[in-house]
Amino acid sequence: MTAPPLSCLAADDAVVEHLGPAAGWARLRALQIRSPWRGRAVWAVFRPGDRAPAVVVKIDVDPGSQVRLRNEHAALTALQHHAGVQHSVPRPVALQTRGASVVLVQTGVAGTSLAHLGRRRLRPSLRHAAREHAAVLDWIGRLQSTDGAEHRRLDADSILCRIDALGAKAQRLADRLRASRTAWDGLPVPVVPGHGDLAPGNVLWDRGAVKVVDWEGGVARRSALSDVVYFLQHHARRREAAGRQRRTARAGFRAAFVEGPLSALSAATLRRHVTRLALPAEATEALFVATVLELADGEGAAAHASLLRTAWTEHLRTYAGAKRPPLAQMLD
Repeated sequence: MTAPPLSCLAADDAVVEHLGPAAGWARLRALQIRSPWRGRAVWAVFRPGDRAPAVVVKIDVDPGSQVRLRNEHAALTALQHHAGVQHSVPRPVALQTRGASVVLVQTGVAGTSLAHLGRRRLRPSLRHAAREHAAVLDWIGRLQSTDGAEHRRLDADSILCRIDALGAKAQRLADRLRASRTAWDGLPVPVVPGHGDLAPGNVLWDRGAVKVVDWEGGVARRSALSDVVYFLQHHARRREAAGRQRRTARAGFRAAFVEGPLSALSAATLRRHVTRLALPAEATEALFVATVLELADGEGAAAHASLLRTAWTEHLRTYAGAKRPPLAQMLD
C-alpha cells in the first residue's frame, strides 16, 4: 500500500466528523508505521502543522489477527466510560469490514514512547526509571480503580507444587514461600481491568503525563499485579547499555527482579502496589511468583499470550534459582 485508504472511509460519518469533509483530506499528511504483524498496515494521519496524529488507521487482512483490532475497538469504547483513564487512551472513531480487510480508526495520542525516550538517553538512569515506575504505577492504579472487583484466592498447595517441580535449584524459593505461607495462603487478590501488553513501546510520556496505546489485548480482567510485573520486566529490557544495545529478555528479567540496582527499585515498586491494594506487604514475593505463574500459563497478557508462555516459564526458573533477590530481602 502506498497511501492510507482514507477514500474508503469518506462515507463514514464518524470519520468525517473527526477529520472534516473529505474534500479537504488532500491536505492531510500520512506516515506509515512499521508493523511486525503479517498482513497489517498502520498509518498515522496528521493535519497540517500538527505534531500529534489526528487519527491512526490500522488495516488487517489476516483473519487470524483481525480479532485483535476488534478487541481494541471494544476496549477503547469501554474505556471512554472509565473516568480514571478516559483522557489517557485513544478514542475509537470507526471499525469497518471492507472486503477481506478490517479497518480500525482511532484518535491519535500526543507523547513520546518510553522505549524511544530510553534510546535517546546516553546511559541508563535510576532517577528516570524511578520517575517512570511511579507514573506508570499511578496510571495502573487509576485503571484498576473500579467498583465491584472480583477476587481470586491464592492456593499455596498449588503454587508450592509447581515450585517444587522446578527441582533442587528452586529449594530456597520454596523454603521462603513456606516460611511466609500464613501471610498469603488463601489471600484474595483483586481481578481488575488490565492492558495485557504494557511494554514501554505502548506507554507514551506527554509532559509528565502517562498515556497508553495498543489495546489489542482488550481490557479483560486480570490479576491486579499482572500489568505491573509485565511492565517492570519490559521496562528493564528496554534500558539501553550505553544508550545503544537492548537487553535480551532473560537479561532484562534479571535486571528487573534478580540482581542490580534496578531490581531493588522494582521490588519497591511492587511492594508499593501491593500496599495500595490493601494486601500484606510480607506477601509481596508470593504474589509476584503467583503472577509469573499466571503469565507462564498465558493468563496475564492476552495480546500475545501464546508467544510469551515459554519466556515467562524460563523467567520463573531464573527467579527460582536466585540466591537472595530483593523481594526476598524485604522479608528480613
